Amino acid sequence: MILIQFSFLGLEVGLFIGGCPLEVDIRRVSTCHIAVGTPGRLVHLIQEFGMDLSSVKVFVMDEADKLFEESFAGDVRIITGVLPPTVQVLAVSATFEDDTEKHISLSGILKDPVKVQLDIGGPALLGVEQYAMDVRKSYNFVPEEGQSVKAEDITQLKIKSILDLLAVVPYGQAIIFSEYQLKYVQAFSECANK
Repeated sequence: MILIQFSFLGLEVGLFIGGCPLEVDIRRVSTCHIAVGTPGRLVHLIQEFGMDLSSVKVFVMDEADKLFEESFAGDVRIITGVLPPTVQVLAVSATFEDDTEKHISLSGILKDPVKVQLDIGGPALLGVEQYAMDVRKSYNFVPEEGQSVKAEDITQLKIKSILDLLAVVPYGQAIIFSEYQLKYVQAFSECANK
């Protein structure tokens, strides 16, 4: 999708993710204008193959709250450590917590950060409606005494709640933020085909 969106501008987009052929990434790294990738693959390209980030103007960290969890933070520090000092850094997420913002600011990656946030109680973009729901309360989800809550049960409940909402709210397009994309793809693909 990104490749299609930028092709008319004459920009080359490189997608760098683990599991893809490394040889292709090594060739693509010197010709792309926009690099999109996972921290691990980018670090591998930087350390082992000299991926040059000296001309980067904008560095975007999507799902930044997740990128600063222990499993990704080291890779993010390596990447940001080779960026030019004048780079503009955007740290975006739909699920920022206050402690994550403090951690990112204290890490020195953001310089003079400005926080931009939708007011959940206020108006969104014109023509855009937002919905948030506590699934457990809405569906009276209470496990039986002594029974633990399984993540799969919560996932199925979330999928059901979204499908129920989409069945009653008229829409032309919908954006759904979820923590684990693959769990939801099949359910929403079936919904889109209806």
